[in-house]
Amino acid sequence: VGVVALWSIHAGALTVWQWLILGSIFIVDTTYTLVVRIGTGQRWHEAHRSHAYQRLADRLGNHVAADLVLLAVNGLWLLPLAALRVESHLAGMLCWLAACLPLVLGCFLMKAGIARNQ
Repeated sequence: VGVVALWSIHAGALTVWQWLILGSIFIVDTTYTLVVRIGTGQRWHEAHRSHAYQRLADRLGNHVAADLVLLAVNGLWLLPLAALRVESHLAGMLCWLAACLPLVLGCFLMKAGIARNQ
């Protein structure tokens, strides 16, 4: 994905901001979970199942249902934001923040990064 992103940016097909928006689910879930795990004194480098995606899959009963939710978020929220074709840094940053804020809220509600026994 990284090679395709670099190629499309170099070719002028997509901007860095568009790639950040499209990757927001992964960026936010990973960053939020890591920050919480470090902040709560957990061993951040050990295997765990506390990402928001894993919590969502557990709550919905399977990964297919969680994937459908993420597909809907991508198609109905992130893709339209990326399609705005943000060229300026200010517009790009604002669109990326608009993409990330609801995802951060989702991570919070899913208790991402919190150990199961807490």
